[in-house]
Parts: sequence; structure tokens; C-alpha cells
Amino acid sequence: FFVDELRFLARAYGARQEPRYREAFERGLAYILKAQYPTGGWPQLYPPGSQYHRHITFNDNSMVRILRFLRDVGTAGTYDFVPKERRAAARRAFERGIECILRCQIEVDGVRTAWCAQHDERDLSPRKGRSYELATLSGAESVEIVRLLMSIEDPGPEVVRAVDAA
Repeated sequence: FFVDELRFLARAYGARQEPRYREAFERGLAYILKAQYPTGGWPQLYPPGSQYHRHITFNDNSMVRILRFLRDVGTAGTYDFVPKERRAAARRAFERGIECILRCQIEVDGVRTAWCAQHDERDLSPRKGRSYELATLSGAESVEIVRLLMSIEDPGPEVVRAVDAA
């Protein structure tokens, strides 16, 4: 997803107050919110199709980047131009995304570990990506997930457990 471009549009709107920048930003935000699965994750591409792109994607920090963006939209002054109901929707989407992350954490012999690069969009089980991307624990993506979880102010006990376990 194109969150860096949306951040740029928000800054451009802040600097120039051009309605076209705000409108483009709002369309992009709507696209991200629409793409979120009921389980709280996002596909690699939207609409997702039937191949591996449909899986919830932590690969390349895709979901982490979306969640950081949504948290900022919901809370940062840069996004004060966004209507209150859309900012609230961004905060809710962030919370659902965090819940998805917590549910995707892999357990081995009853012990929580890390995350895979892709997870099933329905049952959250590990899934392979391209033919050479097996369903295995992913160190790089797990590091960024943990960093995101650690950045949550006043985290609940589930978040603390997930970070400690990882």
C-alpha cells in the first residue's frame, strides 16, 4: 500500500491547502480502510485476487507500515484536516490490526514465538508466499512487529505478553 505517498499528500495539503491534495489523500485513506479484512489484517494487494497476494502480509513490513500510518492519521496533528469520523475509523482500524497481530503470533509447543511473513486472511494460520517463500517464522518482519507493539502507549497485558514472548 502507498502510505508514504499519502503522508506526502497530507504534508502538501498542510503547506498549500489545495483541495485536490486533501481529496486524493481521503481517497487513499478510504482505500486502505476498505481493504482491511474482518480479521483485522490487510492483503498484499487490493483487491486481493486468489493467489498468495490475498494473505495477510507482514512481508516487507507491509502491515506494520499501514498500522503506523493509521495510528498517525488517528492521532497526529498533521492529519487534523481529516474529518473526525475518518480519524476515528483510522483509530479503530489500527486497534483491529493490533488484535490481528496478537492472534497471528505463532505458538510452538504452547509457547508464543514470532510471526510468519504471510498469514491466512480467514483463520490466521501461516501461509507461503511465492514458490520460494515458505510458511516459516520471519525474523525481520517479527522485529518490526515487536517495535510497533513496543511503541504503543500504555499497552494492555496481551501486547506485553506478545513482546516478551517474541
